[in-house]
Amino acid sequence: VIDGRPADARGDLYALGLLGWEMLAGQAPWAGESLFNVVVKQREQDLPRLTTLRPGIPRPLLLAVEGALHKHPTDRWASVEEFRAQLG
Repeated sequence: VIDGRPADARGDLYALGLLGWEMLAGQAPWAGESLFNVVVKQREQDLPRLTTLRPGIPRPLLLAVEGALHKHPTDRWASVEEFRAQLG
């Protein structure tokens, strides 16, 4: 836990969202010269919309990934079941 908040399943959903974002975008979410640089970017920068990098992503997939990537954990899917339900 980097910011001192207790971890829960929404952290795993965030990691799943990052993996999905990277697979769909074909690039790493953030780049930096060190882990510290990447962590700072992750905390301060929003990712570009996937549709700007790769048009044509099916809407349910796009919304599922984006819903997992909200910065604040309470704004993310609360469970993997919610994530899966968004996929259809």
